[in-house]
Amino acid sequence: VAGGISVDAGSTTSMQFSGSGLRPIQLALAYSQAQPASVQEVQQPAEVIGSGKMEMKQTRDGHYFSSGTINGTPVVFMIDTGATIVSISSGIAARAGIRKCTPRQVTTANGQVDACAAKVPELTFGSFRFTQVDVMVMPNMPGDALLGMNVLRNFRIEQAGKVMRISAP
Repeated sequence: VAGGISVDAGSTTSMQFSGSGLRPIQLALAYSQAQPASVQEVQQPAEVIGSGKMEMKQTRDGHYFSSGTINGTPVVFMIDTGATIVSISSGIAARAGIRKCTPRQVTTANGQVDACAAKVPELTFGSFRFTQVDVMVMPNMPGDALLGMNVLRNFRIEQAGKVMRISAP
């Protein structure tokens, strides 16, 4: 493509190629880019990280987000005290190199879902680091990841007004 194509972080880029004819081949390219409505909130969580603690500001839709990594792959976690286990999208799992997982059926807020259980060597969020963490790979999950209680149970969690504080006990 002459001049290249720009792909911006936090946006969805779609390209559609179509062709006709054999000699000469006629090719057409359709290109579009869209950003989710809340890309600013998700890309740059409103968090303050200190030694052994962090504070997050509530987003307009009532959620709290934290930056982190899965096996060194950057993710944005939605803090979910209602989730039993850390859940990640299949896209994040692929980028983080998760190849082995065991098929499981899990119950979510949206009902029964076919998922895949895996163990990740490293998970970080804020200034906290965990090793050998159980995760569920969710095939149709929107967003990057949910930080569930298998990690959050290790912390003191407080919510006051529109601020959530997570600290080491």
